[in-house]
This record gives sequence, structure tokens and C-alpha cells, in this order.
Amino acid sequence: MCRTFQNGKLASDLTVLENVMTGAYWCTKLDFFGTFFHLPFKGSTQERYIKDTALKILKLIGMEKYKDREASDLSWFERQFVQIGRLMFGKPKLILLDEPTAGMGRNESAEVHKLVKYINDEIGTTIMLVAHDMELITKISDKITCINFGEKICEGSPEQVQRDKRVQEAYLGTD
Repeated sequence: MCRTFQNGKLASDLTVLENVMTGAYWCTKLDFFGTFFHLPFKGSTQERYIKDTALKILKLIGMEKYKDREASDLSWFERQFVQIGRLMFGKPKLILLDEPTAGMGRNESAEVHKLVKYINDEIGTTIMLVAHDMELITKISDKITCINFGEKICEGSPEQVQRDKRVQEAYLGTD
């Protein structure tokens, strides 16, 4: 299981590639002999694996052309993609996304939608999404749980949730 944060941080002084590579921190092993007993001009097998995997992920998320760009130069939209790329390193079975389209316009949100749909449909990763972007939620979700002031008021398909009177009152008002 991996997650992103609504206001997720990237290491601003690292490149896009290096930021995605940091996703390998929990799935790599300390290899004392491999680290200290290899030729200085030749990287370790593990280092090559991490870089190659990060490059594949950048291609998957459409950010390979930005691999050498510093994270501090990225737009909000691009930062969200790098966050998702970083968590993909661990091949999670479940991804928790916290407001992945917050502050984005319709076109940017559509790009996030495509990426999330691809990760779910093609890679087979389950996605749990916390969002107020109703267009994204209704397009992407099989099942929605609607919460109002910490209390679950409805659960079901996007169509069921949209028709629920409690949801309409909580989110659209009564008039």
C-alpha cells in the first residue's frame, strides 16, 4: 500500500528522475559487498535497477522528457504526477490518493483521470481516492462512499450516490 498527500512534497533540489528513484527506498536491500567492492566507475546492480525502473515509470506517467528537470521547476500538475510515479516504484496493490486534482483545471484533471484509470485498469492496482472533484469521482469510481462531517451518509455506485437526497442536501443545499 502506498499513498500520496494533497500537498505532497518533492525534494526540490533533486531532478524528476531522482525524485522517482526515492520511491525505491523501502524496497531495496543494503548490499555491503556490492556497495563497497565494485569498481568506482561502475554502478552497482541495484543502482542500475533503480534508475532503469524509475525511467520506465517516467515513461508510464508521461514525464520522461522532464527526467533531468529539477523538481522546483515543476508545475503543481507535474508535481502530482511525480508523486504518483514515486509511489509506483513499490508496485503497490493499493494506492491511496488524497485530492490528486486539487487546484487543477479541467484539462489537467482529465490527464490525472487518464493516469489513474490506466494504473487501475492496465496494471491492476486498486485505487482509493479522497477528492471533492465530482467529475473525476463519478467517472473513475466503481463504488463511492460519501461522508458528511465525518459520518457516512451514502455508499454505492456513482449513479446511486448522485440520486441520494442526503448527498444532494449535504453538497448542493436544499434549495
